[in-house]
Amino acid sequence: MSDSILYFAYGSNLNQEDLNKWKREWPEWKNTDLNLDKKSIGFLCGYRLGFTRISKNRGNKGVADIVPSDDPMSKVWGVIFSLTPAQDRAIAAKEGSPTAYRPLAIGVTDVDGVKQCCLTYQAVVQGGKSRKATHFEPDDDYIKVIYLGGEQHQLPKEFFEHLQAKSRGDEDDLKQRSEKPAR
Repeated sequence: MSDSILYFAYGSNLNQEDLNKWKREWPEWKNTDLNLDKKSIGFLCGYRLGFTRISKNRGNKGVADIVPSDDPMSKVWGVIFSLTPAQDRAIAAKEGSPTAYRPLAIGVTDVDGVKQCCLTYQAVVQGGKSRKATHFEPDDDYIKVIYLGGEQHQLPKEFFEHLQAKSRGDEDDLKQRSEKPAR
């Protein structure tokens, strides 16, 4: 499919039920097939998961974002999907592009170690605040949506550890756990 677009999902768009719910709430997208074609699990190096933007649609709480990290070993896990042009337009609408999230071309490493050029979405940080220093607590139901999406795609344990730590705003939690000897 030459018109397909590789898309990297790392948040709520991992969850098929959440995609279907959104589609039901927006009648103009009801005929768009949002059963996305999964290509691979992958990770984005040099970034970390953050919650840098407040969303009215998610209980006026924080929503997921990719944040550049000073640690080159830092990564954000997700799924690489192949989108049709119609699916690409629907995902852009769901992300509120360009005012809530902006499209970003990034290199994602797939499970075979091959770097894929993908489209993803990065939150537009409100009020000119520093993306690295901003954290808004996410809604528990929103975290559950992302968690279930990770389970649906059998993402690695590291995905769930990062989700749990970052949703609490624990900047050093993962470092502290990784410095403890394994039992």
